Amino acid sequence: MKAIITLGKLILNIIYAFHKLRPARRRITFVSRQSNEPSIDIILLREELGRRYPDVEVKVLCRMIGSGIRGKIAYILYMCGPMMKGFASSQVVVLDGYCIAASILHHKKNLKIIQMWHAMGCFKKFGYAVIGMDEGYSQKIAEAMNMHAGYDAVLISGEHCRKSMSTAFGCSPSLLQVMPLPRTDFVRKKKYTVPTAHRIFQKYPELRNKKNILYTPTFRKAGDNITPILSLIECMDYEHYNLIIKPHPLMTEVIPSKYAIVDHAFSSLEMLSVADYVISDYSAFILEAALASCPVYLFIPDEENYQRARGFFDDVTVESHGFRSGNPTEIMEAIKGNRTKIDDMQRFAEKYTDINEDCTGTIAQYLVNCFTK
Repeated sequence: MKAIITLGKLILNIIYAFHKLRPARRRITFVSRQSNEPSIDIILLREELGRRYPDVEVKVLCRMIGSGIRGKIAYILYMCGPMMKGFASSQVVVLDGYCIAASILHHKKNLKIIQMWHAMGCFKKFGYAVIGMDEGYSQKIAEAMNMHAGYDAVLISGEHCRKSMSTAFGCSPSLLQVMPLPRTDFVRKKKYTVPTAHRIFQKYPELRNKKNILYTPTFRKAGDNITPILSLIECMDYEHYNLIIKPHPLMTEVIPSKYAIVDHAFSSLEMLSVADYVISDYSAFILEAALASCPVYLFIPDEENYQRARGFFDDVTVESHGFRSGNPTEIMEAIKGNRTKIDDMQRFAEKYTDINEDCTGTIAQYLVNCFTK
């Protein structure tokens, strides 16, 4: 396997050498494989850069790795074409996850690569912290793929996260820059939440009539994704509440439900604008809900198995102070009794996020400052 990876890296770098013949421009390129569409963070930064720095080119490349051999081949071709072109022609590249091209290619010396990780806080272990675990890679694969190598900076949401995130990325703590993601602005400012809620109500007018519960389950790479969802669906009080289910993008199972809304049109962050309560489990989305002052309830029927397969830097189910249970009926009763306190959620948000008044503008300025003088 190592020999195959070494040969593959050599071939990719030969192809990349031809792309590097083109001159680098005053361009920032965002690269993501989290979704085929740009995230709210990328959208907000693209708009902010356009307003503040009209002389800066902004390019967005979003492409998930498809399933099966065909999907993998298609992604490699995409990497050899638009992605390599984007790296070669830019002075700054911004990532929101692990990017193969960023770590294995030999880039121009003046290229700055910034890791803007897609999850805030420092809760679920990932990267080098889960090497050898059920939901992680082997040490040999991580080393062969130069996992998380080549970053000039990694953005984190708060000073409290520095030690854990440096472990996950296998880098010096000094490489980490405290800059909360643009989504911090999105969930806290009415100029974003009000028009977003209007668009959601237009698609789902029934959400105006009852209290809305947003359920955002984590993706279990090494576990059962569908059973917790079905058990929660069965225990909801649909007479007084709407249940909105936001499946994880990597989840492929079909969720059958006569009463719940299984949404694929909006992001979880957008759905926060109409949510009165959030049910989640081990996701950093809990922090985003706390920033939006939305009470969180933790449905964790597989806590022991998840701890063994993945583990935490900081256990979000404890740190958030939200009501927690593995019993879906208890979750519903806790929501009826308002058993999660907003004050606790806000203290949780402040611990993990060094909030400023313009998180989007701060990052936009930082990226432009990365340009070669």
